[in-house]
Amino acid sequence: MTERAEVVAVRGLRVTVRSGPTETCGSCASPLCAPRVRTYEATVDGGLADGVVPGARVEIGPSGSGLGKGLLLFVMPLTLFVAGYLGPGGGASEAVRAAAGFVGLAAGLLIAVAVGKVWKEAAPRVIRICEPVTTRDSRTPTETTPPPGI
Repeated sequence: MTERAEVVAVRGLRVTVRSGPTETCGSCASPLCAPRVRTYEATVDGGLADGVVPGARVEIGPSGSGLGKGLLLFVMPLTLFVAGYLGPGGGASEAVRAAAGFVGLAAGLLIAVAVGKVWKEAAPRVIRICEPVTTRDSRTPTETTPPPGI
């Protein structure tokens, strides 16, 4: 999932961006959507660094570590549930097998939560520049005119 944001500050290959409701948010009547303005840090690839300046509109994408964390959160408990359920063997009663499965599920959830708290998320990254500052400002910087945002 990507998101559009405006660059607020640039420090090397790290930027501070601000995102919030878009122009089309007024047409949405969904009770599930509650857009708010938020400011957060993102990283920039070296190839985009020249165009990422304060005021530019950029598209932000996930860091990629979300998939690993999601797999940990869902696969680990389910795997331990199945292992717990099948662990006692065919001679155990259904109640014992179900109880062992739920113990495995609880252990998997505890492990996933503990690892999730320690796991450091990588910052989201700038995927592309949607609207450079010169396009939004409709003037081209010259030697006598400082670039917008400086």
